[in-house]
Amino acid sequence: MGGEKPLALYPGCSLQSTGAAYLASVHETLRALGLRVNELPDWNCCGASSAHFVDPELAVLLPARNLAIAEDLGADVLTACAACHHRLVQAEHELSTSEAMARAAAKQDVAYHGGVRVRHLLSVLDETDLSGRICRPLKGLRVACYYGCLLVRIPRSGGIDDSENPDIMERVLRACGAEVADWQGKTWCCGASLAATAPELAGDLVQRILVQAHRAGADCIATACPLCQLNLDLLQSAAAERSGFDRLLPVVFFTQLTALALGASPRRLGFGKHLVAVRPMMEALAV
Repeated sequence: MGGEKPLALYPGCSLQSTGAAYLASVHETLRALGLRVNELPDWNCCGASSAHFVDPELAVLLPARNLAIAEDLGADVLTACAACHHRLVQAEHELSTSEAMARAAAKQDVAYHGGVRVRHLLSVLDETDLSGRICRPLKGLRVACYYGCLLVRIPRSGGIDDSENPDIMERVLRACGAEVADWQGKTWCCGASLAATAPELAGDLVQRILVQAHRAGADCIATACPLCQLNLDLLQSAAAERSGFDRLLPVVFFTQLTALALGASPRRLGFGKHLVAVRPMMEALAV
């Protein structure tokens, strides 16, 4: 990353709780690549996934404070959570293009002047030469890369790849030796927080995604969103009963696979935190 600003990792709330395996594998991936990235100090919640429904101004000011901290450090922000990435990118766009929003931020003592780039870890890995660094190739593993709704669909300010048919996660995992599935469901909605308020609807959406992953012959599903991972993991058994799946698909974070390929110990990657057992996947990799 020569010549670029240092990166400050914004973990967000989910990676400190239900997505703890994600955070552990993010650190292991960065460590294996020799990328020294410190956590953004004194960070706060970005407002996902409810602030923009309650108060549009607050939805910008919450992530804006994190951008201001990064600006003071002279750093860009590194994200892993799809929702956090979405809120931070949207806030940077609003503050840079709306004088009213910039004044609102100043009124709340959020001193952000612009220029902070929000980068997702997938983009960093896609720009990193992984050749020669892979010591445990993911050979024989067929992965369905699942992006969900938010990561590549950020209105007005752009996503990290094509919004309809992204391929960035596939490129990264191919570099790790995996086979990637060509499937329709990669950007379909999993229901997000509707799993709590409208579980039947979320269950139907999850089932629809899983049907496509099975049809594609996937051995596992890889995602970049802790809420997507939770929904596909938590609701999969019920979907399997309704659809008659003969097996369950492990739902893992893409960084668990990259860290594994880069030689990290599986015990450090949080595989035991998943509801759908990853043992068949690990046995297929002879791990």
